[in-house]
Amino acid sequence: MEWYQDSLRRSKLKVYNAENMQKIPCSVSIITLNSDRDLPRALELVKHFAEVIVSDGNSTDTTRDVARAAGAKVMSQYDTDEPNTRCVMDKAAVRQRAFDASTYDWRLFLDSDDTFSEGGIEEIRRIVTDSHPPYLGYRFPTYVVVDDGQRFHHAASEPGYQVRLVHKSVGARFKGHVHERLVFDGTKFPIGTARSAYEFHWDTERFKNFGSFLKRYAEWEVYSDSFPTLSSYFRWAVFFRIKAFLGYALSVVRAYVKWGREGTMPLRIEFAWLWYHVSIFVGAFWKAFSRSLPVDFLVECLRGKDSYRFFSNRTLLNHEAYGRIIDIGGGKKRGSHYRYLTFRRWHRVVTVDIDPKEQPDIVADIATEKLPLVDGYANTVFLMNVLEHVSDVGVTLRETHRILAKDGIAYAVVPFLVNVHPTPADFRRMTRQGLQKEFERAGFTCDTILPFGTGPFLAGYYQIDSLVPRFLRIVTVPSVCLLDVLLHLVRPRLFSKEKFPLGYLVIARRI
Repeated sequence: MEWYQDSLRRSKLKVYNAENMQKIPCSVSIITLNSDRDLPRALELVKHFAEVIVSDGNSTDTTRDVARAAGAKVMSQYDTDEPNTRCVMDKAAVRQRAFDASTYDWRLFLDSDDTFSEGGIEEIRRIVTDSHPPYLGYRFPTYVVVDDGQRFHHAASEPGYQVRLVHKSVGARFKGHVHERLVFDGTKFPIGTARSAYEFHWDTERFKNFGSFLKRYAEWEVYSDSFPTLSSYFRWAVFFRIKAFLGYALSVVRAYVKWGREGTMPLRIEFAWLWYHVSIFVGAFWKAFSRSLPVDFLVECLRGKDSYRFFSNRTLLNHEAYGRIIDIGGGKKRGSHYRYLTFRRWHRVVTVDIDPKEQPDIVADIATEKLPLVDGYANTVFLMNVLEHVSDVGVTLRETHRILAKDGIAYAVVPFLVNVHPTPADFRRMTRQGLQKEFERAGFTCDTILPFGTGPFLAGYYQIDSLVPRFLRIVTVPSVCLLDVLLHLVRPRLFSKEKFPLGYLVIARRI
């Protein structure tokens, strides 16, 4: 009986290998979110590929069932069971995760609503089965097809080209938050051009309201972009956008002069693309302008924020919160720190507060109660101006550590040279060394403990800041900050924000 079972197993393996040899030896990755309408077409297109990976944002429709029924591997875009986790500003990371899960050397990626022109799949088969392919990365010309049957062979952006097929050996990585692209060393690995086209399928609703569609993308692009230096701002937000606008405008004119209106993209679509570049140019300028120190201070001052709140929030700029966020000490209203933190990846906020009047999601005293959350529930925890008010810091931080997932981050803003403010109680002030000791004792590793403020003049002035009318703060706060700057130039070691901090930002990680 054993020899028979062994023989049967070998025969089944031969049948499996024979079937697999007919497949195209290439991994295909598709990202989806509630895509059960379009996904069957894409799966039918790639049914002859040896491996199909559907990277799904925990869809609430039948997307996953459709994918599994077609024999595709289904993976989540993020390590969570939260439904509908959108990745519109985190495309590169999601694509890379699917690429890294691929097991074949050749890798192709596409969207669930796109296809290839006739002969495209067979061309890919020839490329990936060639024992000595001339190129290890291929770009495809791109065209637009509307679901009602309209095809546009002439447009300012057509044919565009996108690299969609690469070999593992080139070390390609995805870059870009909203519009992702594959990048690798093009001098070492030249890019080939495929003959068949990659076709973007637009539904009639998208085609009809394309301006609104691009407006959302422009907003996401502006929000997700960060410019750490002035040169990077001028390079990408000014020079590149002006160049793209002028180049596209000339292409529109060229297309209509050469081809007329026959088979040419409608002008309203072309103008929407031009307005898209203008929107990003203006939005990036306004973002940089409004986040500049003087303008930001003026706006926050008129909002009624004091100097402590302003400088503590400024330390949060360009830091990211994501996933399940537990805002301890947060109520129904979002605190001002939400305006400064970045939320590119998916996120869900749960607020916790001791005071039911604040209308939090969970009413609890974290210093004395265990929160009704499972271990490792959260990806991010906020402790904004909380630790001075809790009766037991150790218990609070250990509970924070418990609810954080591995590699989860806790952001804590803690006052130091700030007046007593019992709401309902004010128990302590802690130095950098004290904060580090408390966090490490609770099991955290401290990525950074950053003092904020400008020096002794601001620290002294802050004791009466609440008595100063907001319109006068526009003058008084910059004046005392300037005095701190001058004093720091004379005696940098004795007079600095490290010696006289208004408070600290702690960024701690659960390891």
